Amino acid sequence: MAASDVLVALARSHFHFVMSELQSHLKAMRKVPDEIVLLTLGKMARRYALRCIPFVGMTLLALRAVLTQVGSGEVLHAVCSVLEQWSKGVHTYLCSWEQCPFPRKGVAQFCEAIYPVFRYVVANWLDCKEEEDKQAVLGAVAAMLGVLLHEEQHREHTWEQLLWLLQQYKEVRDTSRVTKSLSYVLEILVGVQTPIPQSTALAISTAVHRQLSDVTEEPGLAQKAVLSRCIMLQARMRPEETGMFLHSQLSGGSEAGRVAALGLLGVLAHSDGRAARGKLPQVVEAMCSLCSDPSAQVRRAVLEFSRELLSSGSQSCWPWDVVGHIFSEFSRTSGRLVAGGLFAWENPEDKAIRALCMDILGSLDVTLRGMTKLLWPRLLQYVVPAQYSGMLIPLSRCLRALVERRERAGCEEEEEEPDAMDSQEQARLPAPQALLARLLVVAAAPYPSRERAVAALQLLQALHGRIHRGLGVAWATEIPLLLQYLEGRTESSLASAEWERRVLKFLRASLEPVEDEAWTVGLSQELSQRLGSSAAGSWEKLFLYKALGTVLAACQDLRHVQGQVLRFLRDTNPVELSEAKGMISVVSHAAESHFHLVLGTVTMFSAAFTRNWSYQASTGWKVQRRQKMERTQTIRAALMRTYGGIALHAPKEQLLTCVDKDIMGNILRLSRDKQRVGAQGAPPKEGFVLNVQMQALRGFPLPMLLFHLSALQRVQGVLCSLWPQDLQLKLALVQSIAEVSCAIQAVGDCGSFELSLKQEATRTLLAWIKREPWDSLVYGVFQALEELSKLRPPLSGKENRNLLAVCCQSVLSHPSEERMKKGRKSVRAAVNMELLHRRGMEDLGHLIETLLEAEATSACFDDVVHVSSHGATGKALPGQRIETLVGDRRWIPFPQTNGALAPCSGAVHPAGAGGQERPATAASGQAAKWALMEGKPRASPELGESSPGGKARAGRRQQGRMRQEGAREEGRGRGISGRERFPLRERCTLPQVLKGWLTSAKEWERERALQVFTHVLGACKERCELMRGCPYKHFGSLVGLLGSLTSDCLATCRQRAWVCLGYLLQMQAKRMKVPQTDEIWCLCEELNSPHTETSAETCTEITKSELSRTAVVSK
Repeated sequence: MAASDVLVALARSHFHFVMSELQSHLKAMRKVPDEIVLLTLGKMARRYALRCIPFVGMTLLALRAVLTQVGSGEVLHAVCSVLEQWSKGVHTYLCSWEQCPFPRKGVAQFCEAIYPVFRYVVANWLDCKEEEDKQAVLGAVAAMLGVLLHEEQHREHTWEQLLWLLQQYKEVRDTSRVTKSLSYVLEILVGVQTPIPQSTALAISTAVHRQLSDVTEEPGLAQKAVLSRCIMLQARMRPEETGMFLHSQLSGGSEAGRVAALGLLGVLAHSDGRAARGKLPQVVEAMCSLCSDPSAQVRRAVLEFSRELLSSGSQSCWPWDVVGHIFSEFSRTSGRLVAGGLFAWENPEDKAIRALCMDILGSLDVTLRGMTKLLWPRLLQYVVPAQYSGMLIPLSRCLRALVERRERAGCEEEEEEPDAMDSQEQARLPAPQALLARLLVVAAAPYPSRERAVAALQLLQALHGRIHRGLGVAWATEIPLLLQYLEGRTESSLASAEWERRVLKFLRASLEPVEDEAWTVGLSQELSQRLGSSAAGSWEKLFLYKALGTVLAACQDLRHVQGQVLRFLRDTNPVELSEAKGMISVVSHAAESHFHLVLGTVTMFSAAFTRNWSYQASTGWKVQRRQKMERTQTIRAALMRTYGGIALHAPKEQLLTCVDKDIMGNILRLSRDKQRVGAQGAPPKEGFVLNVQMQALRGFPLPMLLFHLSALQRVQGVLCSLWPQDLQLKLALVQSIAEVSCAIQAVGDCGSFELSLKQEATRTLLAWIKREPWDSLVYGVFQALEELSKLRPPLSGKENRNLLAVCCQSVLSHPSEERMKKGRKSVRAAVNMELLHRRGMEDLGHLIETLLEAEATSACFDDVVHVSSHGATGKALPGQRIETLVGDRRWIPFPQTNGALAPCSGAVHPAGAGGQERPATAASGQAAKWALMEGKPRASPELGESSPGGKARAGRRQQGRMRQEGAREEGRGRGISGRERFPLRERCTLPQVLKGWLTSAKEWERERALQVFTHVLGACKERCELMRGCPYKHFGSLVGLLGSLTSDCLATCRQRAWVCLGYLLQMQAKRMKVPQTDEIWCLCEELNSPHTETSAETCTEITKSELSRTAVVSK
C-alpha cells in the first residue's frame, strides 16, 4: 500500500514513466497482475483522470484479457476498483474535454472499449454471494453505466441494469453504496437529458420512499440527503409521475410513509425545475388534510415542509398560506396545556412542536424579493390574539425587519405583486388600538424572563407609525428608558408591581401628545372589549382595568369619561371580588386627571343608592330580603373602597379641599349599618378557616407604603369570601380610612389642614373593636388607627389613653391556641386565629410607637412608660399599701422604696406545665430576692402569709379571684369573651391595662402583655433623649413588677422580662445622665441568649452596674 502511494506521488512529475511501467506489468505473461498494480492503476485514474485518457483503450483491453482468470476476493475488488475509477475518469473527460490537451475523442470510442467489459461483468459477476464482492461489482457497474448512457444505442440495455441496481436494496446489508450509485446514474441521465421510462421512474420513487420510511433500519442523515437528491433528480425528468406518487403517499400508507413523503416534497420545493415546482400547489392543497393528523411525527413533518416552502423564495402567493398553519399549530399545543389547568402535564412532543414553530418563524428570510408585501399582512394579524403570545419574540423580529425594509424603500414601491393582499386579508389586519392594548399587556406581564417584554416594547416602537403618528416622538424617549430598566434584571430582581407602575406611567405619557379624542375613545372601547374576553381574576384582566382607568384619565371627552365611570359603577357585580377590585381601579385611575368629575359621579351614584337601599331590602320574601341585604352591604363596601382609591390617586393640590366632607364623610356615612338582621353580622363560631398571607407594612417610606396596601386588599379578598357580609363593611372601612390617611400624608406640607372627622372615624373604629368578640378581630384596624393618628388635630391625652386601653384589651383577651384546640375550634382555625392575633400584637406595638412620635413630649412619654401605683380596678390612698398579685404570688410596695415590690414569704410560683404549683425556692430564679430599697434587696416579714391579717386578706382575695374567674367563664359562654375583666375608666392608662395582664394568672396572657411591653420599652429606649435629666417617678415599682416576672413558668416570659429590665435600666441611666460604658452595651447584647441562666446572670450584672452608677449620680 505504501509503494502504491509512492508511485502515485511520483506520477505527478513523471506520469508517462509510471504509467508505462504499470502497463507493462498489466500485459505481462497474460496473467492476472499483482494486486498492487491494480490498486495503483485505480488511484492514478482517480488522481489524474484527464491525463489517463490516452491509456483508456489499452488498459481496458488488457483487463478484458484477464477477466476470465479473476475469481473472488481481493483481486476481484481491485479489478472492480480499476473499472469504476477509469469509467468515472472517462465521464469526467466527456463533461470537460476542453481542459484536456490531447485531441478530442468521441463517445463511441470509449463505449466501444467499455461495452465488452460491461457485458462480461453483467453476465458473470452480478450473482456473486459475498457482501464485499457485491459492493465492488455494484460500483463498477454503475460507473460503466454512466459512460454507456452517453451513447444512444446502449441506453436500452441500461434500463435493465438500473432495475438490477434498485434490486440491490434488498440484497445487500449496507445500502449506502446502492444509493450513491443510483444518484450517480440519475445525475448522468439529467445531464444527457434522457427521459426515464415511466415504469422505471415509479420503481425508483418506490425504492427511495421505502428506504426513507424504513423504521427497522432508519438511514443516517447523510444517506437521507442522498436519497432526497435522487428524488429531486428524478423530478427533473419525470415531474408529473413523481408528484403523483408522493401525493398518493400523503393520503394513505403508514405514519412513517407520510413523514417520508412530506420530507421529499420539501425537497421538491427547492427544485429549480419549473415543471416540478408547478405541481406544488396541488401538493400544498393535499397537505392541508394532514394538518389535523393525530400523529406528532406527521405534524412535525408538516411543519418542516412549511419551513422548506417559506425558505424556497417562491414568487407566487400560494406557499405563504402555510404561515397560518404554523401559528395554529402553536396555539393547538399551547391550548392543551392551558386547558389542563394548574396540574397539566406538558407533553414533550407538544413542547418540541412549539419550539419548532418558533424556530421556523425565527428563520424566515425577509430579505427575499417580494417578502414585505407577502409577509406583512399575514404576520401582523397574529400580534393581537392572546393564544400567540408565545410566538411574540420571533414575530417581533420579523415585523421589525419588514418595517425597516419599508422605511428604506421610502416612497418607492417594491416590485409588483398582483396577488399580494386581497380585501379579505386587509380586513383581518388589527386595529391600531388593538395593537397597542395587546402589546402593553404583554410588556407588563410578570413573565419569568424579560425577553418577551423587550420584544413587545421593541415592536411598539417599530409600529408607532401604524398605531398613531403622534406617538413617535414620545416613544423615542420613553421606550429606551423602559428597556434600560429591564436590562440585566431577572425574575427575582424584577419587582412586578414596580414594573407595572412604570408601564402605566409610560401609557399615560404616550397619550398626552395625542390630541385625537376619537382615537383615545376608541382605545378605551378596545380595552373594555378585551376586558370581556379575559379570564375572571386573571392578572391580565386586573391590568386591563388599570390601563382603562389610565386611558380615561387622559381622555378629554368628559361625557365619555363620566359614562364609563357610571357604567362600571352600575354594571359591576360587587359579589365578585375581582370585578369589584377592577371597578375601583378604573374609577381611581380616572380620578388622576378628572378628580372632581369622578368624585361627583361616585357621590351621585352613592346618594342614589343610599336612598333606595331601605326600600330594596324591605321588599320580597325572607330569602330575597336576605340576598338583597347581602348585595346592599357588598355595594356599600365597594363604594367605601372606591372613595379610598380616589383619595390615593387624587391630585395633591385638589385633595385637601374635598377629603374631609366628600370623601371621609361619605365613607363614614356608608359605614353606618342601620339594617342589622338578627345575628347576620356575627362571625361563625366553629369550622372557620382563615388562611391569610400577612405582609408587614412597617419600615417603608410613605410612597412605598401606598404600594404595599395591596397586601391588605388581598387579605380582604380572602376574608370577604369566607366571613359574613357585615364584616366586609368593617374591612372596607379599615382599608378606606388607611388609604385616605396615607393620601393626606402624601400631600406633604398640609399647612393648617385638620381632618375634622378624625375623632368620629376613631370612635367608629374603637366602637367596632369593643363590640367584636375575641375570635373576629378585624385585620388591619390597628394600621388604620396608626395612619389616622398621624393626622391633625391630635387626640387628647384622655382619648389616647382610651384608644390604647381598647386596643390592648382587644388583642390580649383571646384564649391561647391550646385552649382553642380543646374547645370547639378546629386545629387549623385555632392556629390561624393565633397568627392573626400575633400580627395584631405587632401592630399594637407600632401604634404605640406612632403615638409617641406624634406627641413627643415628656408627659406623653411618662403616660405610656411609667407604672402607676393605682390598682387595676381602684385607686390607692396616700401611704396605703396595696398588694399586687403576679400569678399566684404577692408583691408588696414599700413606701421607703418608692413603689418597689417585695415578695411575700411562703409564696408559691404559678402552676407549671404539669398544672402543679411549685414552692418558691432558691432555684426558682433571681426574682425571689427582688425588693429594692436604695438599690439593695429588702424583705417584708410583717406582711407575709404567716401573719393572721395576711392570711385573712389572702383568703378574701382568693375567693374574689375565684368569683371573678367564674363570672368570666360564664360570660364567655354567653359570648361576652371576658372583656369586662378590666373596665375602662377615664383615668385608665396603658400601664394600668398592661398591669392587669402582666399580673394575670394565665401564662399566655402574661406572655402577650410582655411582648407588647417589650416593644413599647424598646421604642421608648430610642427616644429617651427627650427626657434627659428627668428621672422616673415610679422606677422602683416598675422594676419590682418586672422582677417578679423573671421567675415565670414560661421561658419566653422570663426572657422578655429580663429584656424589659435591661431596657428600663438603660433608660434610667440616660435620663439621669449616667455615662454609658461599652460593658453595659455588650451585656445588653447577651440578653438575647436562648439560655435562661445566661440571661439571668447577664441582667443581674446589668442591674448591679446601672444601680450603682445611678446611686452615685443621685448622691
